[in-house]
Amino acid sequence: MLKAARRESADLPHYIQVGSCAQRLLPIRDCVFDAVIASSVLEYVPNLHATCVDLTRILKPLGWLFCTVPNQATIRRRIEGFAQSSG
Repeated sequence: MLKAARRESADLPHYIQVGSCAQRLLPIRDCVFDAVIASSVLEYVPNLHATCVDLTRILKPLGWLFCTVPNQATIRRRIEGFAQSSG
């Protein structure tokens, strides 16, 4: 998705590497944010555990982590999957 987004905008940050297995995936110091939102992104990361650990690392104590993942059983997601596989 980052590759597709970069084709549309050269202004995207190039330092975030979602595929890394390193302890720190995000170049952000600890305990910075009151809340983090990961909307429809966790289904694409190769190391879900490391990503979630890193997202919680950058939260302040008692911070909020909001995550959404799409329901793959919905008709819309099935159509998207079909379109991608036949494209």
